[in-house]
Amino acid sequence: KNFEAEPVTWTGANSSNWNVDADVNFKSISDEPAKFLNGAPVTFDDNATNTNIVLTSNVAPAAVTFANQTKAYTLSGDYIIDNTPEIMKEGAAKTTINNINNVGNTTIAGGSLYAASLANNVGTDMGSLGTKDKTITLMNGGTFGVVGSNEGAHKIICSTGNGQIDVPSGATFTQTG
Repeated sequence: KNFEAEPVTWTGANSSNWNVDADVNFKSISDEPAKFLNGAPVTFDDNATNTNIVLTSNVAPAAVTFANQTKAYTLSGDYIIDNTPEIMKEGAAKTTINNINNVGNTTIAGGSLYAASLANNVGTDMGSLGTKDKTITLMNGGTFGVVGSNEGAHKIICSTGNGQIDVPSGATFTQTG
């Protein structure tokens, strides 16, 4: 039989580690402590006790949603989010993605999402938001930002309610394509 992992929500109750079938840092839809299993849709919201997430193994969620209204999230680590899940950023708070990932399209429908690296045409095949053929959609005033100087080749679309791009002081952002 095909296995379908149930949706989980990050709690960070035991550590900063996001990994597969190891640390109990999520809760199930029935509010029980849970481990992450590949194929599960994942939500990060304001109920977490720890918002600094470190990928300690490759993970393959079905989808990733940041629904953080007040708490800022940071993702880092030497491993990747794989399996090209869509990334959805909702809520007014900031999310920063520092690691390299193989994700699908990204929608920023509120708050801000900052990427440490971007895929481009000059040697970076995959960045924080996947490969350069993946689209970044801004809507409802959502902000896409870069952590430092970056060159990107993702298609960026301003949709309903528009959005903005934030380039911090002292950084440059070159967009091609």
